[in-house]
Amino acid sequence: METVTPELCAQHQQIMDERFARDKERIETLEDNQKRIELLTVQMGEILKNQNEVIQNHTGRLERLESRPGGLWDKVVSGIIAAVAGGLAAALMALIIR
Repeated sequence: METVTPELCAQHQQIMDERFARDKERIETLEDNQKRIELLTVQMGEILKNQNEVIQNHTGRLERLESRPGGLWDKVVSGIIAAVAGGLAAALMALIIR
């Protein structure tokens, strides 16, 4: 069986130290990326919340705009009915007065 010389041990230790340093750097990079992802997730949640509020606002405005022509049409029909009823009432009065 071979004995491990101090030089060989130091060489293997240096290789391992280099690997550990690279791994530590990679882990730190991954941790930084994870923190940025968490921050972006929170920001996206806030953006979605704001967008939902804007959509709700637009929905209410659209409903009012869509109901407006119907309301105008109802007013026109009511005006026509009132005019016809008034005309019939006037005609009936004219017949009665004669």
